[in-house]
Amino acid sequence: MLLELVTRLPGIRFLELRRETGLANGALAYHLGILERESLLRSERGPGYAEFYPTSFDMSDIRAFAMIRHDRSRELLTYLLESGKATHGDIASKIKAAPPTASWYLNRLLKAELVKAIYTGRQTWYEVNEPQKIRKLLSIYRSTWQDAVADRFASMWENNRISFRRKE
Repeated sequence: MLLELVTRLPGIRFLELRRETGLANGALAYHLGILERESLLRSERGPGYAEFYPTSFDMSDIRAFAMIRHDRSRELLTYLLESGKATHGDIASKIKAAPPTASWYLNRLLKAELVKAIYTGRQTWYEVNEPQKIRKLLSIYRSTWQDAVADRFASMWENNRISFRRKE
């Protein structure tokens, strides 16, 4: 069941897994540890979080997917894929962010090597480094996000947490 969830929802976090499975922290950590030791899944850990991926994701995909999980980064990457390349000002106005905020997101994507800067005179243009790879990861993210929303809705429906009643 855990491996199936991680395969269906790559990048799922520990707390999401706990909620989906109903397992206690210790039991979940134990089973995830076994799956990791047996090389059936991979994890990416940071301060206060752990994300789990199927072994079919290589480490560069995992780092890219972690960026794609953030709304602004995903929006910025999508804009660059659509436009081909753009300046800092174009990006800031498109994602509706202050220039320093756009710079912060661009710098994160540059460090992760998802975006590259092209200098032409006094102008800097930005474009996606590996467009095909980013398109593939965006499509995986969109399908997993839609599946997760549908699953939560179905679960709420089955557990009678929501009901539709006619107003009289």
